[in-house]
Amino acid sequence: MSISKFKSLKLRIDDFKYITLTLLDILGILSVFLFCQFYMFGTVQIDLTILLVASIFGVLVLRQLQIYKYIVSEADLTFLFFRMTTGILLINLILVQSIDNGIPVFLSATPMAAMLLTFYRGIANKRFNRFVRGQETIAVYGAGAAGSMLAAALSNSKRYDVAFFIDDDELVIGRSIRRIPVTSITDLVENLSKFNVNQIVIAIPSLRQQEKKNILKRLSRYSVNITTLPPPEDILLGKRNIESFTHVSIDDLLGRDAVKPDHRLLGNVVKDEVILVTGAGGSIGGEICKQLVRLNPKKIVLLDTSELGLYQIERELSKYSLSCDLVMQIGSVCDNDLLEVLYRDHPITVIFHAAAYKHVPLMERNIAQAVRNNVFGTLNLVRFAEKFHIDRFVLISTDKAVRPTNVMGATKRFCEMILQARAAVAEPMKDPIYSMVRFGNVLGSSGSVVPLFREQIDLGGPITLTSTEITRYFMSISEAAELVIQSASLANSGDLFVLDMGEPIKILELAKAMIRLSGRTIKDSQHPNGDIEIQITGLRPGEKLYEELLIGDNVIPSSHGKIMRAKEEFLDWENLEATLNQLLVAQEENDQEAMLEIFSSHIQGFGTRVVR
Repeated sequence: MSISKFKSLKLRIDDFKYITLTLLDILGILSVFLFCQFYMFGTVQIDLTILLVASIFGVLVLRQLQIYKYIVSEADLTFLFFRMTTGILLINLILVQSIDNGIPVFLSATPMAAMLLTFYRGIANKRFNRFVRGQETIAVYGAGAAGSMLAAALSNSKRYDVAFFIDDDELVIGRSIRRIPVTSITDLVENLSKFNVNQIVIAIPSLRQQEKKNILKRLSRYSVNITTLPPPEDILLGKRNIESFTHVSIDDLLGRDAVKPDHRLLGNVVKDEVILVTGAGGSIGGEICKQLVRLNPKKIVLLDTSELGLYQIERELSKYSLSCDLVMQIGSVCDNDLLEVLYRDHPITVIFHAAAYKHVPLMERNIAQAVRNNVFGTLNLVRFAEKFHIDRFVLISTDKAVRPTNVMGATKRFCEMILQARAAVAEPMKDPIYSMVRFGNVLGSSGSVVPLFREQIDLGGPITLTSTEITRYFMSISEAAELVIQSASLANSGDLFVLDMGEPIKILELAKAMIRLSGRTIKDSQHPNGDIEIQITGLRPGEKLYEELLIGDNVIPSSHGKIMRAKEEFLDWENLEATLNQLLVAQEENDQEAMLEIFSSHIQGFGTRVVR
């Protein structure tokens, strides 16, 4: 025996599983021959020492025949049975020479020993792999080609063991694939407990977003980790192996089937243009920049007051193959001198205005700063756009501008009215084409409740929720940015666009789903031993139970299925300008009562707000 083989054998002997199963093999063969002799002759007709030596020799033969392997299919079982029979046959050739009437023992012991070893190997090997290797027992949702491929790939895995499949097809439920049972989701609670499963892998790569969403809604009722297969292209290209499961995010649960963008609309107002994106270091502004760099603009000027925000978006954009210049500029839209310098150095033609203070409770305590940044920052940018004859000006608005009960929403409604009023008096071919885009919460944004809940869950809870009845609209950040850019191509000056946000989501159900998708349980009066508690803290100042997208009912569809035009009343420029002058005085004097009175007098719904 070579030194390398000796070291390999030594390592195997040190392995708990190997030693234990080897002893069981020897004991199994001995037991069969003893049983056969007692059954046929009533006594043992061969010395136990010889029988023991022969059994050990037989086990070594089985080892050389590579019997030590997983059994994951009927083909494996048949092949293993054949090898077992061959190995035990060699043992019997020795024993038959030492036993009177050895032929009957030979004929009976061989198949019995083979069947015994095959059966217990199929059971014990799995049990020991879970114990010794520290395997995690998982279930696979989807008993199709991808699920079967996953089970085959994991058959020799040191990390995972597939306990059962879950499928909705009645034709396959009750069957087995690679000796793994296919079960119905109606039996999931029982099977999760029976097999001690704490992870379900969704193995249906062809799922549409809505189908995936429906499956996740059903699975989110159970406290189990939900993961999916890596993208097939990543597996084929060798970027990831099939065991690199992807954790399901709440985006998957709340998302929807993406509408393919109209590339004509995307490129119309972007290609070869010099674009200013304000608030570029924020969630929405940053995502707009990511979308823009793919559309071949000449240059993008990224403006933000946040040094960290600009640094992070610059790093992200550096990963792209850029065909345009990027200008990173720290500064505020309130700084008129800075804007003029920017235009002198980079003749801007299109503006996407995403800069704003958006945190509702903070703005309730910082009214003057909200007014200065949101209202007069927008007004300053409008005057800049008109002075330098910018082609297009797109304002990123919010559903909180509809009948606002908070300062942030009121300031954003004033921003909308500024653009509407200026568009009404604009000179064609000279002044900008103004448009506004109004939408709700975006998943993953810095102000979204989703990252807050995720952080609270990671810390072990509790999750804090302001009301059990609160609802919100949600949209993926990439879809929102894409629709914003497309809306610019559809705009006639003064258009107020509303994005189709789908159905509102109850935040309490969102919190519960996030807890369960993380594999944890909800702690409440009925489940005092749960993992994560949900605490109700009460509505914050200015917060609404639900948000709206329209002030009135006058909405007109556009040529894009997810973008609608809203026709809403606004102050004419003469009256609005006078109101803005009053608001400016109140802001400069930090007269909070005067600012709130102006909001109440000129913004529908603000007078009904409840202040705590």
